[in-house]
Amino acid sequence: MLTLLFTSDCFDQILSLFSLAMIAAIHTSHPHYKLLKNLLSDLASSETRTTHLTEIAYEWCSVLYKNYASLEDGKDLLLLSLEIGFHHLNPLDRWIEAKLVHTEHHQGLANIIFESKSGEAIADLLCAWTSRSYSHQPYTSLNICAKHLIGLHYLYPFSSRL
Repeated sequence: MLTLLFTSDCFDQILSLFSLAMIAAIHTSHPHYKLLKNLLSDLASSETRTTHLTEIAYEWCSVLYKNYASLEDGKDLLLLSLEIGFHHLNPLDRWIEAKLVHTEHHQGLANIIFESKSGEAIADLLCAWTSRSYSHQPYTSLNICAKHLIGLHYLYPFSSRL
């Protein structure tokens, strides 16, 4: 069924409806939110990537962080959301078409992402914060994670994205 979703001509519309349901489930700690990890894993393995997906995945990060204390698998969901939105982007090409809306909740992501010790998740976060588009300039609060950036290359020498 997910293959049909990913190949549908209405992918972005279906994704928007899915996103609304996901956000509502997270905000209310609805028991079905646990299905999200499987759905996000499937979405992360999909080859279908759109600008809309990048925007929505970044919004999910904000919502997940806002509700982080009440989610038992919040870190996994955050890492998956970042992967869905940014893992496919080339960090050398810092221009993206997505309109990213930065909120105060995105600032809290830095410690969680850097504590995860995942070089790819760190690269995804930095890609989100340093990309340029028509709608925004690079995120100006990179100083939030500045303490983590010192020596990053030495911690993850095999990551081509860092």
